[in-house]
Amino acid sequence: MARVTLDSLPDAINEVLNEYQDMTVRATHEIVQKVARDGAKAINSSAASSMDSKRYKSSWTMQSQNSRLGAEAEIYSRMPGLPHLLEHGHAVRGGGRNKGQRVHISPVANQIEQSLIRDFEVTL
Repeated sequence: MARVTLDSLPDAINEVLNEYQDMTVRATHEIVQKVARDGAKAINSSAASSMDSKRYKSSWTMQSQNSRLGAEAEIYSRMPGLPHLLEHGHAVRGGGRNKGQRVHISPVANQIEQSLIRDFEVTL
């Protein structure tokens, strides 16, 4: 450990804090991308088990965006509207809303949330 004079103490503290910030931002980017990739694969597999359409299954993808202070990832289907109809059902002629309901996104969303929290606790 190097000796630090009283005059250079603020600079040394800032250097250590900047290194810690860089480390945490890099770890955050990696964790968010890994969890999003795994989440897209999980929705792919759950969509495959509940639907016969290969086109719907292959429509799931993820997109991530990193910034200096954080990371974002979005898992989405390239078939807008269809996942909502399949997840929540659609209206039927005589009234009601349970026609065609196949819950396959909500369980994976809960799993992704738990995985993200667990990975952050372990890494950071």
